[in-house]
Amino acid sequence: MLQSRVYGGTASCRLLALICISIGAIVNIDSVDANEPAFGDLLQRLKRTEQELWQTRDEIETLRRRDQQRQSRQRSLEEQLRGTNSLYEPSYINSPEPSGEVETLGSFTNGEPFAGTKGSQSEVQQKMEEFGSSVENLAKNLRVTTLDENIKIGIFGWLRGEMLLSDRNPIIHQAPFFLGPFAGADQQQVSVHGRSTTIGAAVEGPRICGYETGGLVLISFFGNSVLSNSSGVFFAQGYGELKSDMDRLAFGLQADIIGPRNPTVLNWGVYAGAGNTGFLRGQIRYERYFKPSHDRMWTVTVGLSDPAPTNLAAALPEVAFAGSNGWPNVEGRIGLGLGCEYQEGMEKRRPFELGVSGFIGEIRTNVPALVASPVPPGPPVVPSITNIVDETWYIGMDVRVAFTHRFGFQAELFRGKGLGTYGGGIMQTINTVTFQTIDSEGGWGEVYFYWHPCLHSHFGYAIDDPHDEDVGGPGERTKNQVVFGNLIWDVTKNFQIGFEVSHWRTEYAPQAPPLTNLFQNNEGTVYHLRMQYAF
Repeated sequence: MLQSRVYGGTASCRLLALICISIGAIVNIDSVDANEPAFGDLLQRLKRTEQELWQTRDEIETLRRRDQQRQSRQRSLEEQLRGTNSLYEPSYINSPEPSGEVETLGSFTNGEPFAGTKGSQSEVQQKMEEFGSSVENLAKNLRVTTLDENIKIGIFGWLRGEMLLSDRNPIIHQAPFFLGPFAGADQQQVSVHGRSTTIGAAVEGPRICGYETGGLVLISFFGNSVLSNSSGVFFAQGYGELKSDMDRLAFGLQADIIGPRNPTVLNWGVYAGAGNTGFLRGQIRYERYFKPSHDRMWTVTVGLSDPAPTNLAAALPEVAFAGSNGWPNVEGRIGLGLGCEYQEGMEKRRPFELGVSGFIGEIRTNVPALVASPVPPGPPVVPSITNIVDETWYIGMDVRVAFTHRFGFQAELFRGKGLGTYGGGIMQTINTVTFQTIDSEGGWGEVYFYWHPCLHSHFGYAIDDPHDEDVGGPGERTKNQVVFGNLIWDVTKNFQIGFEVSHWRTEYAPQAPPLTNLFQNNEGTVYHLRMQYAF
């Protein structure tokens, strides 16, 4: 903003001088003898003014090019946010966009230097007003400028208010992942909140060796650990990147490479724990794009990631034990897009998209134990730690098909082991009795239909089914299912209203008395209203 004021002030001063000189020229030109020295002085002043105008035009052209680069960079960052498996994306991201090309002095004068000896005062005034309007439009669309003039920051986000009514107890109330066990008592719940309100900053910098540079910071307000159900700042994403038309390198907290799609729902958790895998973790990733033709593109992604993030953890027994074994997880995905690329909201899509993804890693569980002391008369027991190392892995497939511009389908399927931090296994990584990783499988599918360009519905089903033989501790879950449907109205490009109904069933591992009645299967319905204003 400071920079735009400086440029705007400089241009205004120069053009003010132009008006004075031009008016003087119009009034006095007929009464001055061409042989008089005053006329020669006037011509020199007009020549200097002409040079200053050309310089001003060059400055405005430079600003316009920088703003176009910013627009391109902003759109790229918005597409990445929408295309990743972020649990915090809005239905669309609406950063303010420039209103169009900024006219320059060359466009006012048909590319010719402005001549003060031609035209009238009214023409000069008209050109001044057009120029001032152009500078004002440019200033409105400049982003936050840092101390380094080559680094720009674009602020965006969405303000949300939500109300959820449920006849059974969801975990958590503000964004259900599964239902808590049924113990025979009333469990009706209501939650009115704004925790999913999100603020983001898109960063863009100078090119490095032909690569665009930038990054993204994104926060919401679900607390530093989602399932602990506490208010506070949730650090959703924070990464830097170098990107070209052929490849991309990104580093920091990002969405997982596996399971990149999300169902289009109002639930902030997008049904993680119910068949939708892929969450957030620190990672370094590399993407390579292959475009053999305009209607076909291959994307190959590989990365190294944190095997034991805590952003999805809660006060559960396994959290105190499971951790990394000193090696990162290795993730990868191969994606294919067919058909001509088109714009859908803020996303670039192709009519048919298919991907296969997976990862491999391992975790170490520290199992505490009490061992009898062999040296009397010492203490009767001493603490001991046993390390149990087990593998984690994942294989999955994702697909999206747009049958028409109004009707389509998308889905994901998976099978894996130790997937709790990825949102799989109903948020369970290890069996708290045997301390072995839990094997699970599942997925989700969604059919969508646009009744009108601004009114659309999404219907689907999701399931996460851990293997019964791998689950057995108190409170451990053996199956989680949800059926959902919604109606979303994009009132304007910034304001949205949505209503969703979801029916859940969560099954628990059977327990011996006296715990039998404390961990019964549960089934219930959640009614969800959400209003959103994006900026």
